[in-house]
Amino acid sequence: MKLSFKLSFFVLGVILPVIVLFYLINARLVLSEATKFETTLGIKQGQRIREQITKQFEAVRTSSKDWGGWDDTYYFVQGKKDSFIKDNLLDPIVALGALRADFIVIINKDGKVIYSAAGDFAEKKAIMVPDFIVNEFVNITKNFFTAYSKDKQVSEGFLLNEDGSILFSSNKILHSDYSGDPKGLIFLGRFLDERLTQNFKDVLQGELEFINLANPSQFQKFNRIVEEITNSDVFVELRDESVD
Repeated sequence: MKLSFKLSFFVLGVILPVIVLFYLINARLVLSEATKFETTLGIKQGQRIREQITKQFEAVRTSSKDWGGWDDTYYFVQGKKDSFIKDNLLDPIVALGALRADFIVIINKDGKVIYSAAGDFAEKKAIMVPDFIVNEFVNITKNFFTAYSKDKQVSEGFLLNEDGSILFSSNKILHSDYSGDPKGLIFLGRFLDERLTQNFKDVLQGELEFINLANPSQFQKFNRIVEEITNSDVFVELRDESVD
């Protein structure tokens, strides 16, 4: 074999592995950077959706506090303010719009519903608050006034049900200066309907799913997601769009 051929094979034998090694290192770096980018993007999207949900809670929390700490509500829940509905809730759509809420439920300390109303803002009409929501709020109120103490905290959060889902905040019904013993609870909230969830999706720039941990199958799904996340930097779930 000529010397030139020997040198060529020698050069290829040395350079080729270097090129392959360089490629593999760079490919790994690219994948690493892609993983970091996806992780950072996921964190930022998570922060955006958390901020958006926090804004919704702050809105109903503020309104429930304003109406909860109000002499008019205080006397109305005791049956001493007959003009309350006429003065404040004659048009539920207007009132709920001002409260930045989809529904309102007022319950006295005995667990009796004194007033409830909801709004269908797409159709611009008042509707009934679904029974599953009212029943849950009655139970919350009864539990709150069982062994009541001044330090006892009111409830807020998500209520996920097969019949629908909501986010809500509640507040004690007190005098305008927040004095006296509470005479009941007021609940305000938003329906997690297509209108609100689409708003969340727009902020997230992707799909969003609320998981009900009280549902065994969804709890298993949650555990699987947590396991995937803890074992990897990025969790990716492939969805079958053909399945309803």
